[in-house]
Amino acid sequence: MNFRLKLPTATDNFFEDDKWFRLKEPRIGKVLFYGNVMALLLPILLFVFWKMTFGFNFEQAKAFEENIGIWLIVSMLPIILFHELLHAIIFPDFGFSSKTTIVFLPLKLALFAYYSGEVSKNRYLLSGFTPFGVLTLIPLFICMFKFNYFLFWVAIINLSISSVDLIGLIVIYKNMPAGSILKNSGHDSYYRLN
Repeated sequence: MNFRLKLPTATDNFFEDDKWFRLKEPRIGKVLFYGNVMALLLPILLFVFWKMTFGFNFEQAKAFEENIGIWLIVSMLPIILFHELLHAIIFPDFGFSSKTTIVFLPLKLALFAYYSGEVSKNRYLLSGFTPFGVLTLIPLFICMFKFNYFLFWVAIINLSISSVDLIGLIVIYKNMPAGSILKNSGHDSYYRLN
C-alpha cells in the first residue's frame, strides 16, 4: 500500500489497445455537485425517517446535539480513514499491493483509496459498497434494536461520506457489462470484457 499527497496520473495508454473501452462516467464536477447534494440531504432524510419510525429520547438527543461540534471534530477523521481503509482491503492482497494507494489532498481535504491494477466489476462494486455496509447499514441495524447515539452518529457521518461512492456504484453497475474487468488510469476508468 502506498500513500500519496497528489492525484494519481495516467499510467497506461489504453487507446492503443482495442480490447479496452473507456467507461462512460459523468464529469468530475457533476459527480461532486450531486455528491455534495446527497451528502447534505441523505443524513437529513435518514434522521427524519428514523424519528418518524423509531422516535427519539429527546433528553439524550439534546445532550448529544449540545456536543455535536466535539463529536464532529473527534469522529470525522477516524471515520473517513476507516472508510477508505475498508475500500482498500477489498482490493487484491487486502490492500497491501503496490497498486493500492491511499491519496490525501490536503488543500481539497480529500482522502480516497485508489487501485491502479485490474479488478473485476464485482470486486470493484464490493469495494465501493463495503464502507457503506459496515459503517452505515450495520450500525443502523444495531440501533433498530438497541439505540446508541455514537453508532447512529457514525452511520450519519458515513452516509454523508458515502454519497460519491453511491454515485460511482450506480455508474459502474449501469455502464460496465457483467463479468468485465476495470482498470483506473489517472482520472479515467477503462474496462475490457473478460
